[in-house]
Amino acid sequence: MPRNDKPETIFTVVGFRSPYPETRLQTIEVFGVPGQKLRSGEYVVSDKLQRFFDDLIVQKIFRKSLDLSDCNFKSLKIWLYDTETRDDERGYDVPLVDRRDLKIHRNLPGSKLEEIYVLDNELKGREYDLWKNNAQQLFTPLFTEFITPPELPSFMVNNRLGKFLQEVDERIDPHKKIKHKIFFNALIIQID
Repeated sequence: MPRNDKPETIFTVVGFRSPYPETRLQTIEVFGVPGQKLRSGEYVVSDKLQRFFDDLIVQKIFRKSLDLSDCNFKSLKIWLYDTETRDDERGYDVPLVDRRDLKIHRNLPGSKLEEIYVLDNELKGREYDLWKNNAQQLFTPLFTEFITPPELPSFMVNNRLGKFLQEVDERIDPHKKIKHKIFFNALIIQID
């Protein structure tokens, strides 16, 4: 009987450290990243996919945190979340979202990222207002990262002009193909 050499697809967590030692925000973990379990038992995520999350989410947040002098967030946990997928079909657990959590709506109609849920931290009054303001400033710019240019019509894909346009698109946005295939439309964020 032939051995199945294809690695098992799994969802895993990828951790990132800030390149900016002067900020309070030092770590971000992204949960639900598709990877593979090798026969050795090791879990791996492709470099291309890891770079996608680093470029579009993680580094954007780390850079923005430099501008927020009153932000005291130390670490973030971010779950990739598809609002249309049932929990038992997702392949990994996500925190429960309820009405107390901060909901940030997409501010650009073309963004494939539709919602960001920031889990309630039970702050009140002025502390809550500062927390909410910092969360909105930090996370709202993520919507711009998930705007996808339109796909070429099928009749253009294989001709010279179509191939040229695809090459230009990939130089302008190296993550275009992944953006068109993303499996999540929301993020759930826990701030520590």
